[in-house]
Parts: sequence; structure tokens; C-alpha cells
Amino acid sequence: MTYTRTLTPRIQAQHRQVQEAHSLGFLNPEIAELLDLSLSTVKRCKNELGLGSNEPRNALAKCGEEVVAEYLTAEGHPVYRQWHTAPDDLRVNGWRLDVKTTGSLHGRCFRFRLDERRTTKRGQKVYQKDFQRDVDFFLLAVVEEGVLTQLYCVPVALHAPILSVCPGDPACAFAPYRWATHLLGLPMRQAV
Repeated sequence: MTYTRTLTPRIQAQHRQVQEAHSLGFLNPEIAELLDLSLSTVKRCKNELGLGSNEPRNALAKCGEEVVAEYLTAEGHPVYRQWHTAPDDLRVNGWRLDVKTTGSLHGRCFRFRLDERRTTKRGQKVYQKDFQRDVDFFLLAVVEEGVLTQLYCVPVALHAPILSVCPGDPACAFAPYRWATHLLGLPMRQAV
């Protein structure tokens, strides 16, 4: 038996208000305060409306997953997207991939944070991330204005809390993994 929530006129009005505030770029806590709703009500409304996040980091991460999936598909790899609660983002030929995205330089390099202890945006929940158990490769994506400009396919065995890639620098430890998506076509465990 499936439960379907009845949308009363009051709930319909809430949905319209939440959708309008979201379209204006307000974040969940701001919407809750603006409309005098609880944060959980705002989240539920957005979920029912299929609205994503307005958090810039979340939007960049989502964009990174999209452009990486498009790139891998264009390269002929079968790409399977994972549920948002899964420990990995994409699967290709059985490989578990965690896409990490940035769009800004730190000096001459792009930095990717791979913390094993994570918190939600507002620090409400802390959880552990076990990359060695849950992931085979990090796909380090540089996305500028919605375009994938760099991609590094790094085995999880090279995990560190911060990975820095320096395009064009032959001394960069990750230079061999730049655009190395051919590793995803190898049989399981051969590439690692």
C-alpha cells in the first residue's frame, strides 16, 4: 500500500511560496525564516516539488557529477548513477567512483578535500566516510562555468585528506591520471 499525501489548499500555498523563494536563490534556513516554517517542512516541500539545493557547493558537486557522467558516456563507458545516499556517485564497469568537483585555483593547483569525517552544512550531523571500503577511484573534476576542463581518475589507494592537481606541471604526482578514464575499462582490480 502506498501513502499519498493530500495537498490541501494550505499545503499547496506553502509549496508555491517555497518554490518561489527557492527560485529566488534563498537557502533552506532563509526560506524557513521568511515563511515562518520549520526547516523540516521546507525540506519536505522541496523534496515533494523535486527541487534541488541552492547551496553553491552542492550545486557545483551536482554539476560535476553531471558533466563527468556525460563525458564518460561520450567516451563509451556504461555509466550508472547512484542514489544520493550511496557512498559512491557513479558506477562504470563495476568500478565505484566518487566524483569530487572544484572550480577554483589555489595558487597554480586545484585542491580537493577528501575528509573522512564529514558534517552537514550546519554541523547538525557528523558521519564517517570510509573511502578505502566504499570507493575504487576518485574522479577529480575541474568544472568552470559548467564545462569540464580537467579530469583526473585517481585510484583510492592514493587517498589523502587533500589532493592537489596542477595541470601542465610535469612534477604533479597525479599527472599520469589526467584524463585516464581508460583505467575504468580495465577488469576489476587490475587498474588499482
